[in-house]
Amino acid sequence: MLRLIRVESTDKHTKGILLVGSKLFCFTIELPWKDNKFQKSCIPCGTYKISKFLSPKHGECLKIHDVPNRSWIRIHPADRPSQLLGCIGLGTSLCTYCAPNNRREEGVAEAEWGVTLMYLLDKLPCETEITISNL
Repeated sequence: MLRLIRVESTDKHTKGILLVGSKLFCFTIELPWKDNKFQKSCIPCGTYKISKFLSPKHGECLKIHDVPNRSWIRIHPADRPSQLLGCIGLGTSLCTYCAPNNRREEGVAEAEWGVTLMYLLDKLPCETEITISNL
């Protein structure tokens, strides 16, 4: 089972940690909480079924099932909130990116795009659960 603990939330992002069992696996990045608004907000806290899924856009990823009033929520390669529409990105560390116009954007980093997700997929059965909570 997976646990995502949200440790920081601002009006621009939500940072968290992902545990596999009781061990820290990686860091997460999501959109900020905006009342579960479609493509504008991270998803509500709760326990969800997840399954391995082959996405035409993102390749191998994890599908999060039965999110209230939402669909197509995934854990997929992404390193900053501007690349997300309600999904969750994974990385080995937290970082700050310099976006166009010298705008700073918080995110996650990894040595190679999508590697953290591939390691996670290797550790998981085809279906399991994720519990998402705030610190």
